[in-house]
Amino acid sequence: MPHLRLGKKFAIVQGYCESVVQKLWISFQLYGKNSLANHAAAGAYSFLLAAVPALLMVAFILSGLFQSSPEKAAQLIIQIDFLEDVFDIKGLVENFLAQSHIGTKGFVFVISTFWSALLFAPSLQRGLTVIFCADSGKPNLLRNSISILVLELSVIAFAFIMVFNSQTVLFVQKILAPLPFNPDSVAAVIKESVPYLSLGLFSFIAYRTVPSSPRRAALIFGALTSVVLFTLTSFAFQFLLNTARYHALYGSLAGLIILLVNVYFFFVFFFFGAEVSFVIEAFDAFLFVKMRKHYGQKKSYGIEQMIFASAENHLHKYRRSYPQGSAVFLKGDSSHEVYYILSGKAGIYLSSTEPFKNRITTIMPHNFFGEMGHVLSQRRSATVKAETDLTVMVLPPALFKRILQIDLDTDDKVIKTLSKHLKDANERSENAVESPAG
Repeated sequence: MPHLRLGKKFAIVQGYCESVVQKLWISFQLYGKNSLANHAAAGAYSFLLAAVPALLMVAFILSGLFQSSPEKAAQLIIQIDFLEDVFDIKGLVENFLAQSHIGTKGFVFVISTFWSALLFAPSLQRGLTVIFCADSGKPNLLRNSISILVLELSVIAFAFIMVFNSQTVLFVQKILAPLPFNPDSVAAVIKESVPYLSLGLFSFIAYRTVPSSPRRAALIFGALTSVVLFTLTSFAFQFLLNTARYHALYGSLAGLIILLVNVYFFFVFFFFGAEVSFVIEAFDAFLFVKMRKHYGQKKSYGIEQMIFASAENHLHKYRRSYPQGSAVFLKGDSSHEVYYILSGKAGIYLSSTEPFKNRITTIMPHNFFGEMGHVLSQRRSATVKAETDLTVMVLPPALFKRILQIDLDTDDKVIKTLSKHLKDANERSENAVESPAG
């Protein structure tokens, strides 16, 4: 018994590891197919344009909070150290806070924030819309405006987190000072981890702004994937990148180049995390497409075929078997599932009662049947019977719709099959009308 339990646990772990590898493989494929590197570059560029207006908005809000001491607001903004090599933050903020009256400031902030959002938010939404296969029907202006506002507020919230991160670290050091362990180590961990955690939260919020985004659990996993990969890349850059050489080569532009590289890689992983979220949501559909693509190619040993060799096992919940002579469904039934034959043959009959008569055709393995009821949302127009022992995949309507969405080959084949069925139905109707006259 202990060996049996251990074997089951090992099988569960093996299945989980296989599914992770499969999801990452599909995500990498889709990343290249959707040209997301270009969207990442656009996101990095628009983010840099949105950074200064967001900082000014933060400075404006802080100046209202610290009316008696405007220098305090400037000091807080200056503590965002990762921008100090790119922008003259101290001069920018102090000059800005010293010049305009409240009314002028408010007008400038509204205009600058809206302008930056027009560049930043749509650049992200375009990439996310491609990933999540969002319906590009009639645009919802109200929802789009709210999404833009949410994304811009997320940037401002990130700026606030960066502003108060140093203050939080100082507060933690004071709280932990009486304790026996070194408070500086805890404070350093907080200072390093807070920006990455806030980027993960930003990713999750951005994913949620797309109407057809996946469920929350998938989005959380995608956001975690993006921030983990970006964190590992950032630490690798710190160890491998020779910043002194960049400063020697590019002078004052070195800080901008290094920042641009970091921002670009964040958006690379930002879109990859979104792709992972979509793959998790539609994983069964992708597995079915891979299984169908590699079915019957067992003599080939390609990498992808090895990765997806267990696809059919992972889809066992959709597997059904019918003994020879039994009906899969009857003419007039209201079910809308679509069937894919793994083995055996199925016959299509016009009669709805046994013994089934007037066989129209026979469906061979690796073909669909029942798709007409799904696509047309009608009752079954014929009876399907197992001509031999029959094993099928029973695809629920939502799953089959997702398969058509992600696989153009299946979509094209279904369209051709439906066209043939409609043509045959028209010919039978014409023959039925002509036969009495004959």
